[in-house]
Amino acid sequence: MTLPTFAVKIKETLRDSEWMKNHETIALANLKKSDKTGFMEVRMILPESNLNIPQGELLKVADKATIHTFGWPIGVVLNNRDEYRPRPKTDGIVADIDTGDHYDYWAIRKDGAYYLLKSLFEDSRKSGHLFFNTRIVRITETLLYAVRLYTGFNVPANSRIIIGIKHGGLKDRVLTSSSFSRDLSYERKSTEDEVYTEIDTTIEELESELPTQVESFIKPLFVLFDYFELSRNVLEDMVNKFVEGKVT
Repeated sequence: MTLPTFAVKIKETLRDSEWMKNHETIALANLKKSDKTGFMEVRMILPESNLNIPQGELLKVADKATIHTFGWPIGVVLNNRDEYRPRPKTDGIVADIDTGDHYDYWAIRKDGAYYLLKSLFEDSRKSGHLFFNTRIVRITETLLYAVRLYTGFNVPANSRIIIGIKHGGLKDRVLTSSSFSRDLSYERKSTEDEVYTEIDTTIEELESELPTQVESFIKPLFVLFDYFELSRNVLEDMVNKFVEGKVT
């Protein structure tokens, strides 16, 4: 399948993108209406993109890219629910989903730019907590989703990709685990409310160096909880098991 292209290169960054800012404003306002405070936000661009993908193709690829290994997936596509199914826009597609337990907002632009904001899984299980194993799973899932999405768009494996991930609503949360077998020895709280990390890599490196890429997002998040640092062996084990379709 050959996708149409256009000649203009993207000049914007994740931080100055008006497209990202507009979607962030909408998503945060809707998250607030849903009475949820914690969130994970994902921003992705291909800084040398030539893509100009039709809205119908965006939807097909996005649907195939979702990973159903753990709970409510990143970039969930609910075509069977009219009120939640992604809507075509002049520049791409947008989904806005509030089921009560979960809030998800995501958008894909025709040039491949991607924005997502979703409520924290933890708030549907144990409010006021952050599960370190769940965060590893979610970030691993996000990076694998990126690989599947852009591979579906026929983007070359050596193409640059910039990914930013923010966690918000962290202040006074307690870092723990969803599994008793992995629980921490004492209570660790965050005094910071948000953390944002950005990487500039390639699609190929996302897949071939997955534990390292996951670690680059996990470290700045976990350190806010009284300097918590997870051993590399444990992280690699959790990442590799997720790749195999297992969640620990």
